[in-house]
Amino acid sequence: MVLALTVAEGLERLPKAQRQALVLRYYADLSVPTIARLLDVPEGTVKSRIHGAVATLRRELRDIRGTEA
Repeated sequence: MVLALTVAEGLERLPKAQRQALVLRYYADLSVPTIARLLDVPEGTVKSRIHGAVATLRRELRDIRGTEA
């Protein structure tokens, strides 16, 4: 439960463009080409935004786990 709350908080901290791409990919289960069409950006941009968002969330979660240990 704490982890789910932490992920939700992490999503809120992401830049809007990264958050949109990540939510559309992993929560709405849309493909990269579909997301690119919806957001009117190249597929490479969608991939970059998702990659950046995941990296940021991993870093934040690792920092949180490190302080709880």
